[in-house]
Amino acid sequence: MSGTSLNQVAGRRPAKTYDDGRVCAHRGCKTVLSQYNKNKFCWQHFQPVPRPARIPGPVPKT
Repeated sequence: MSGTSLNQVAGRRPAKTYDDGRVCAHRGCKTVLSQYNKNKFCWQHFQPVPRPARIPGPVPKT
């Protein structure tokens, strides 16, 4: 395994990270966010954006 890095598996990109020590943006919340969490809010204060329902296409004829 010479020439390989322990931090990177063959064929995979390293996980994207964000600033360390970030705190939830909700007023009064002191939850420290993970470096892998791209959101500005913790799970309790995160408001997901509604997405339209996926409508399946026509059933293929056999």
